[in-house]
Amino acid sequence: MYLKEWTFKKMSSGVLLLGLSGAAYGASIDHIQNYTPEYNANPAQQGAVNPGTSQYYNPAGLMQIENGRYFQIGAQLATGREEMKYRGDTYDADLVDIIPNISYIDKNDRRAWYWTLGGIAGGGYLEYDNGVPGLEMVAPIMESVPGVKDAQLTENSDEGGNHYIQTTLGRAWFITEKVSVSAAGRVVYGERTLKTKFAGDLKSVTGRTQHLEGSIDSERTAWGYGGVFGLNYRATENLNIGMRYDTKINMNFEADADEEMADIRLPGPGNINLPLGVSTFFPQYGDGNESRRDLPAILALGASY
Repeated sequence: MYLKEWTFKKMSSGVLLLGLSGAAYGASIDHIQNYTPEYNANPAQQGAVNPGTSQYYNPAGLMQIENGRYFQIGAQLATGREEMKYRGDTYDADLVDIIPNISYIDKNDRRAWYWTLGGIAGGGYLEYDNGVPGLEMVAPIMESVPGVKDAQLTENSDEGGNHYIQTTLGRAWFITEKVSVSAAGRVVYGERTLKTKFAGDLKSVTGRTQHLEGSIDSERTAWGYGGVFGLNYRATENLNIGMRYDTKINMNFEADADEEMADIRLPGPGNINLPLGVSTFFPQYGDGNESRRDLPAILALGASY
């Protein structure tokens, strides 16, 4: 959803009549493509020449805009409802999040410097008051453990966020009057958080019932580095073709977590003690755990007429 955008720039003449664009990249549920509010109105931004969007989608095309300095602030409001079902029960949460974007361009006849700051991946922040199916599945698993007769989850609440922010600094320049290229460096910071509380009752084969409680407050963070390379061809006065390649960004997330484990006591020789927590089933959230979740490379090609 478009929220608001402020742009301080020279107004360039011309009307975009037709836009075509496409992107190819490896599988990733984290990547987003709506870097600016304009994308929501017209996703065909890759081949366009526009001081409001080219710094994100077609940086080499910046050599085709008028000389000057351009500063832009924008924001998008992401809203929605996430819903999951398990054994007839519904688990849902409302999504409300803001995606900001800031950019600056300094363009003259010889070159164009540009800088951007904003979201590149992620899914916002969600709070499930009645928990998620992942923990509900633990009870049937525990019932298969020798010595356990019955397991019931009585409390389950989860909240978490998934945000990636990028900053890119680059330059574009002419190769010929019709061909321009660009190169930039990019830094990405990723943060994935999870807060979970659970409680349940465990009944052993001896008839003893234990009340169990556990929680985790985990923050997984990572830094990544990459590049952005572009090529723009002004075929005619009206036809423009743009290409952009974003390199793969390695993201090695490390978890910093405070976790309270439930201590399960099972009948048997020596009375077996079994610690049980969120990280038992989702180890990537456990304190000190390192796990890779890379952002894949993107090759985008588009044309505008």
